[in-house]
Amino acid sequence: MRQILWTLTLATGFAAPLFKWPVYAAAVFTITIFWHHLFPSEKHGPEILLLPTKTPYLETLKPMEDPTPVLGEHCPTCWEEIDESTKPTKLACGHVYCNTCILAWIDSGKNTCPICKIVLFRQPRFQGKEAISEKLHKIRVCISWACLITTVVRQILAFVARYPGGVSPSWQFANPIFWLTGYGSTYETISNACLVLSDVAQVVVTQYLIQKMDVEWFKGFGQGKWYYWVPTVYFAATNLKKQLDGVSSLWSVVRHIFKWWMVGAPGSYWSWNLVVSLIWSEKLEKEVLEVRYIDAPQSRLIDGLRKAVND
Repeated sequence: MRQILWTLTLATGFAAPLFKWPVYAAAVFTITIFWHHLFPSEKHGPEILLLPTKTPYLETLKPMEDPTPVLGEHCPTCWEEIDESTKPTKLACGHVYCNTCILAWIDSGKNTCPICKIVLFRQPRFQGKEAISEKLHKIRVCISWACLITTVVRQILAFVARYPGGVSPSWQFANPIFWLTGYGSTYETISNACLVLSDVAQVVVTQYLIQKMDVEWFKGFGQGKWYYWVPTVYFAATNLKKQLDGVSSLWSVVRHIFKWWMVGAPGSYWSWNLVVSLIWSEKLEKEVLEVRYIDAPQSRLIDGLRKAVND
């Protein structure tokens, strides 16, 4: 419960600066929640939790005051004979190393004894490139989840905006493309359907890897250089922004539809029998509304939609 409250507080703190842009604030809030609760975390036992972290441990790791008992032995890492010049250093497990050897071992990212593997101090499991790779794949999967949720919300809003008077049941309900609306063209609709399938594949593969590899799930995407995956994060973020902008624009239309449903409007949406569709205009770089009307007074129709857009 404490972890959940901490995550909610953190997510709220990240989203708060974006309160003027609610859809972006909601996306940041959602991604933060996913980041902290979607992936497995390391589970340390009490004996590990009681250990110091790296910096305090190194402060106490000093050469032996009396190295006489170990003189003449060989360092297990470099196999050089131990003498006073090598500053022999004894670990808690009893193994003795040259001071420079054990410090080099620790600086390489290890936190265990080279021989018996006893844990010497607490530190994150993944270091260096592995840590970067883990975070890169986490943000990529979090964005994919956010894209899927945003797409579902967008499609609900787009469907209401396109068919404010409702539609009669028919066979087309069984066609998945029928539900993907509000993109302005068949090409855009198919492109977004492919993006949805890509996001679904990402989250399904991730869940499979988590079940199979636990905390090392991200290694299932390959042991290549982490920066190979940077473009995928960029494209995922670009797609998320596009979906969020669509939600923002569609909500302004749907909000007026709900208002007119509740308090009525000139002619009412039901009698206008409107079909509202979005057209993506590259020249204007914004969304505009195209209205097709059936048995409705043109002036009242256009005035009502202009009010909805400009309000």
